[in-house]
Amino acid sequence: MKKTFATRYDHLVHSVRSGENPGFTVTILELLLANIYNLFPGLSLTEMHDLAKRLFVMQKRSILELQHLSEMMPGLDIVNNSGVKLDAPAIYCAYHYGAYRLIAPALMTQGCRLTIVMDKMVALEQEADFSMALLAHASEYGLPTDSFAFRDTSDGGLMRGMLRDLKQGRSLLLYLDGNTGTGKVGKKEEHSHAVPFMGHTLASRIGIPVLSQMAKVPIICVRNLRSDERPLENRMEFLPAIQPGTLSREQYIDLALRKMWGVIEEQARADPQHWESLRYINKYVRFAPHTAADPAERIVPGETRPLYFNRRRFSVRTDLPEEMLFDRQRMLLYRIDGQLRNLLRDVQHDAIGDLSVLDPSVVDWMNSKGFLATHPDL
Repeated sequence: MKKTFATRYDHLVHSVRSGENPGFTVTILELLLANIYNLFPGLSLTEMHDLAKRLFVMQKRSILELQHLSEMMPGLDIVNNSGVKLDAPAIYCAYHYGAYRLIAPALMTQGCRLTIVMDKMVALEQEADFSMALLAHASEYGLPTDSFAFRDTSDGGLMRGMLRDLKQGRSLLLYLDGNTGTGKVGKKEEHSHAVPFMGHTLASRIGIPVLSQMAKVPIICVRNLRSDERPLENRMEFLPAIQPGTLSREQYIDLALRKMWGVIEEQARADPQHWESLRYINKYVRFAPHTAADPAERIVPGETRPLYFNRRRFSVRTDLPEEMLFDRQRMLLYRIDGQLRNLLRDVQHDAIGDLSVLDPSVVDWMNSKGFLATHPDL
């Protein structure tokens, strides 16, 4: 007998809690912890690891939701606050948050003819399964076969193709916080725009607002809210439409991107465990220098409290060809030699250690590097 969503989800939660599921690779886990460190500075090391574990569960939950669409759709509460009909051409701005894989089938049931824009590598991994799930959904609800289509972000004619889709009455679904919505500043800076994000600066591609203005269609951001107590119940809200209006190109790009990124910032701050992009958001955010808001990270001269190795910021990578020290704040790896090797030997790598007995000059050096904290877990 085929297992239900509830059965498989309960097994997933139990396996992670009991330690049976290995979760992320060391490299992915370390990058995730670094992003958590920089975006959520108030969390302790224990809380950072707990958030990473919960995020892994939610990532796997998203896959289960797609595999059990027929079970998920009846419990989906769709709220349209956009001010426009969902079957009219629009650009839907989605995020890798909550039950985001339900957005496409939800729009299809509202009569929307949808073009889903995906990164090439993501498409290679997921498009076949996604397509099969949507075909089954279309068949179950009696929807036409052209209810959905895909476009590859690596296609040289992507912008022309998306504009043509909009002109022909189709809508676009793009995930802002993935490879289709963000971009590194450097290569073609005229194609990206700096946006404030969670106390830092993010480089976002400008394609969505540019398309919106060219096609004269609104941008509609989608907010997903999951129920942790009732996994088959989810809320999907289509937020007030962002309209091109009469703003200049530059004004509209700035306004639209600030609103679009503001939606996911609000959700990520409220409940980050549902935000899958925490795994790679470091690719697109210029992290501001750490201010060490936590008193435990501010070491003053003549400190009399016991001092500990800052395990929240640093970790020793033993999975690499040679041991390296990873700085989560700077996202850099350092070779372990000389004075650093002696330090790590004294504290038994990244284990808790009382460093107050060391020579003051050594303590000053470690403090200048950010190695010290006044609490073992911050």
